[in-house]
Amino acid sequence: MGRQVLVAADQVQLAIPLPDGAQEEPTSPVDLSAVPGAKLALQRAYRLPGGGAVELVCATAAADLWVPGLEGAVLAGASAMVRERAGLSALSSEPIESVAGHWQQSFAGSAAQPSPVLASGRHVLGFVGADRDALVCSLVCSAPPPADPCFALSAGLEVRGPLGPPPEPGMGGAMLSWAAAHPLAALLIAGAVGLMVVAQILIRRPRPAW
Repeated sequence: MGRQVLVAADQVQLAIPLPDGAQEEPTSPVDLSAVPGAKLALQRAYRLPGGGAVELVCATAAADLWVPGLEGAVLAGASAMVRERAGLSALSSEPIESVAGHWQQSFAGSAAQPSPVLASGRHVLGFVGADRDALVCSLVCSAPPPADPCFALSAGLEVRGPLGPPPEPGMGGAMLSWAAAHPLAALLIAGAVGLMVVAQILIRRPRPAW
């Protein structure tokens, strides 16, 4: 078994422990249109001996509005993409782990049609570059049961390079973070602002001549 080392973004590398005989193969494009400003950073697919399939996808996006706790929603979106692309009928995720300044999350899935397969994989989420853009990578391996090579492959994924923590929240991010921590106060302020806007509209509205 050898390690395939791939550059994701800004000197961040992912090392995948591919079994002997694995062959790179074409794959379908990834649709990132639902994430404004997202860019595909890396995409590779491999066919394993015995019929298994591996896909690695990495994407970057600006993190201007990042707030603490958003990693859960980001990785849930990555899991939804993996489930669709791998054709899985079920997917369950392990708790998110903080690893050397970034996050990782393992997951497993299965499908019964057209033939039974088991899947195993891992998400990686961190921040890169001077602007601290978000980098999300998802590795998924699926194979007929018992799929032992897939579990070994996903467990052996290695992250190398300057992948670090998120940027400090900007004004927009800080406001969102405060609103999340104080939902009732945020609702009251939003209501007060709405009333002020309505009042200004009524004051400035032309009055009918009676």
